[in-house]
Amino acid sequence: VLDVTKWKVVSASATGAERLLDNDAATIWVQARPTPDAPAQVTIDLGADTNLAGFSLTPSRQVMTDAAPPKGYIAETSLDNTNWEPAAAGEFANIAYAMSTQRIAFARMRRTRYLRLTFSEAAVPAAKLAIAGIGGFVARP
Repeated sequence: VLDVTKWKVVSASATGAERLLDNDAATIWVQARPTPDAPAQVTIDLGADTNLAGFSLTPSRQVMTDAAPPKGYIAETSLDNTNWEPAAAGEFANIAYAMSTQRIAFARMRRTRYLRLTFSEAAVPAAKLAIAGIGGFVARP
């Protein structure tokens, strides 16, 4: 597991995205429900070139009747925040009900400085999207 305290949000589709990197599951990034035409997106600077094996997402564990975690994700990586390569895409397993941290391993280790995550819909019908944290991990030796 990587130390996210040196990570910084470079851009986000809504304010408050720095909450994703504060190691506090009680603070939540909340924004309007994403759609395929207006997805939620966050770009994170890892602070240095990193051999990233995957990312983690922690949904809000607070009971929120008007917000839900993302249903799926698109993960992209970049060394320069300009040229992006797809790293992974898919759906989070049972995230709306299990509310546990999801670990998504990339098919291969990625040398990267930036991680961009895109979420195009909520896991269940809700007016807002809510995410408590984002993390990353390296391959085990």
